[in-house]
Amino acid sequence: MKDRYSYCGDFFDDFYDTGTFAADRISGRAWDASFQVAAAASPIASVACVDTWLADFRGDLPKIDVPMPAIHGSADRILPHESTAKRLPGPVRGLRLVTIDGGPHNRLGLWLGTGGRGPLTGNGIYQMVKRRGDQAGVRVYPHRFRHHFSHTWLDRGGAEGDLIELNGWSSPQMLERYGGSVRGARARRHDDLIMRD
Repeated sequence: MKDRYSYCGDFFDDFYDTGTFAADRISGRAWDASFQVAAAASPIASVACVDTWLADFRGDLPKIDVPMPAIHGSADRILPHESTAKRLPGPVRGLRLVTIDGGPHNRLGLWLGTGGRGPLTGNGIYQMVKRRGDQAGVRVYPHRFRHHFSHTWLDRGGAEGDLIELNGWSSPQMLERYGGSVRGARARRHDDLIMRD
């Protein structure tokens, strides 16, 4: 790659569709943050990861046997809708495709109100996630994502202070709840190992 930084800049312009959304949906600082992560990555890894994009999972798609929504922007410049998401309902039984008209690759539009009403509130996001889950036949709500993230973070050795900051908690009280969940999971894994021996 001759000019990695220009490539990354062009990629994020397409990722966020800055020509359309830069003014009101993606700030320059958010774009810069994405660019800085990419620019700081290993040049070797940046090139080597491209081969993983070529993996062909089409044979695995018919094996999916749970209700599944697919949400995709019709203006995605990274993975064009016509050649990706639009083809999924055939091989994936029961898939419900939701197309965001004019949406970019990045899903900024999912959490923004329509008709100039501005961003959704926390309650609005909760209702949208629940509604989409109901439409897909999956019992889901935002707290489930936070619980899974927090449990997994601690189970894999993530720092407690970082978890408090990432979740926006004002006190370590929630750590006690998730810490108990992780201790229970570790005890069950340990018990399983002992019983196998």
